[in-house]
Order: sequence, then structure tokens, then C-alpha cells
Amino acid sequence: MAAHLPSLSCRRKYAGRCGIPFEDVRFDTTETGQTRLNGWWIPADPKLPHQTAAILYLHQARGSLSDALPDLTALHALGYDVFAFDPRAFGKSQWLRPSEHSWIQDVEAALYYLASVRHIGPSHLVLVGRGLGGNLGAALAVRRPDLSSLVMIDPQPPTLHLLNAPSWTHILPVRLLAHDHFDPRRALSS
Repeated sequence: MAAHLPSLSCRRKYAGRCGIPFEDVRFDTTETGQTRLNGWWIPADPKLPHQTAAILYLHQARGSLSDALPDLTALHALGYDVFAFDPRAFGKSQWLRPSEHSWIQDVEAALYYLASVRHIGPSHLVLVGRGLGGNLGAALAVRRPDLSSLVMIDPQPPTLHLLNAPSWTHILPVRLLAHDHFDPRRALSS
């Protein structure tokens, strides 16, 4: 069932009288039949020239899909089909302690959904990631050379560098507790 996302300008001016059509999608089913991930399929506007590629949007590690509305609205305005989802531990997706490993699994599940349900292969996708989502997109591009397009919006420094920066982390062993790097340097070097 299609619903509508209020665009940022529409929300302010018209309070829901206009919006972007979207489909709320549950995917990545466990062995017990429970779905783990929630996303939004936002079809391209039929009034705009349809692009040959679709966008897989990876949001930053703050909030949920609704916090990504400005980016989703802008991407939709370009005439692309857009698929965005909340990784586990965000929004309506299953709770799990967030980690780089689980997020890569979630993006792989989104790629599988796009290929099996929407019939969109990796060569027809543009990965767009904001913040940590951009770092995740870079890590995925290294693992999956069939993904040829990546856009990083405001990528973040590697996580361990962020933890080492404050002086208090030298007193407490925070860097020993962190295992995720979210380091885009390897992908960017290639």
C-alpha cells in the first residue's frame, strides 16, 4: 500500500496536503519468519524523465529514515527510484547492537531485496550515503566491485580516530572496547 512522505517544504506550508509517494517495505526474513529490516521504496516521479539507475540511500547513524527526508526529497526530485532503509537498531528495524559487520549484512540484504523483488542489479544502482552511511557505502564498494557508483555526503573520519581524539579516552581504555573502524580510506584509495 502506497503512502506519502511529506516533503520538507510541503510539511511547513501545507501540513501534509502534498508529498512523495512511497511504499513501506519489510524485508530480510529470519528463519522464524520475522522480518528484520524496514525501508521505503520511493518510485520515480512519472512526470520526470526516468533515470536508468536507481539509488540505494544509506543514512547517517542518527535517527531514522524520517530524519533523512531532506536527502530523500532531493534524490526523488532528480527522477530516480530511491530505496532507503533503517539498518538494525534504527527506526522500525529489529533491535541489535549496531556494528560495522551488522550494517554490511543489512546493506547486502537491501541489495538482495532490490535484485530479487525490484529486479535492479548492482550495476544499475547508485549508492548514496550520508555521514557513516557514506563510510559504509565505501566499505561495500570495496567488497562489491559490481557496485560502480558511490556518492558520499559528509563522510565521517574513521571511528577509532574519533575515539582517540578526546583527551579523556587516553585515561579510559575506550579504544580497546571499540572494534568497528568505519574507515573509508581503503575504498577511497582505489
